[in-house]
Amino acid sequence: MARSSPSPPPSSSAPDPDPDPDPELERRALALRTPHSGYHFDGTGRRFFEGWYFKVTLPGEAQAFALIYSIEDPKTNGGGGGGCAPPASSSSSAAAASPSSRPGLGVQIMGPDDSYIIQYDPDVSKFWAKDPELALGACFEAARKEGAEGAPAPPPPPSGPVAAAEFDESVALGFQATATWHQGSVVSREAGASGSLHSTVSKARWAFKVEPVLGW
Repeated sequence: MARSSPSPPPSSSAPDPDPDPDPELERRALALRTPHSGYHFDGTGRRFFEGWYFKVTLPGEAQAFALIYSIEDPKTNGGGGGGCAPPASSSSSAAAASPSSRPGLGVQIMGPDDSYIIQYDPDVSKFWAKDPELALGACFEAARKEGAEGAPAPPPPPSGPVAAAEFDESVALGFQATATWHQGSVVSREAGASGSLHSTVSKARWAFKVEPVLGW
C-alpha cells in the first residue's frame, strides 16, 4: 500500500526521477518493495506479456485513476533497448520470435467518470525496464527543440530512470515509473491494440510521488 502526494517544482539536479529526492523514502521503498515487481522477460522468442497496474485514489473526492503499463512480445523487434530507439533491423531476434507474435507496448489510464485513454505503439524497442527492481518506461515520441537557431538540442531519450526535468526535456510522449515516482504524457492512439478500445479523452499528463506505507 502506498499514498501519493503532489510533486514540488522539478529540479534538474535530482539524481533520480523524484524532483525532491528523499533518502529515507528510498530506503523505505527498498525495505517495503513488492516482490517480483520488476521486468521478467527472459530474452527468448516465446510469447510474452507483462503489465503493471497502479491505482491512485483522490482523498475526499471519491474519485480514482488507474494506470496500466504493458509490454507484449518484446523479442519481435528489439524491445527493452530503451527509449525512442529505431526498430531493430531484420535479424535473428525477429526470426526467433513466435509466428503468432503481436509486439506492442501501451499505457492505459482509467479516470473519473469512466474516462479512458490508451496510447499504443507496436515498436517495442521504445520500451525499457529493469530487473529485479520496479523501474520501467518508454519514449513514444522524443521532444523536439524549438527556438533560435543554434540552441542546444534536448537530451537524448532515456533508457532508464532520469530526473523529472530531464524527462520533460527529452520526452514529448512517454512515461517512466519506479517504486517512488510516476511521470508521463500520452495522447489517444488506439490503432493496433487488441480489443475494442476507444479513448474518451484526447490526452493525459501526470507526475506524482509514491510514499511506501505497507509492504513485504
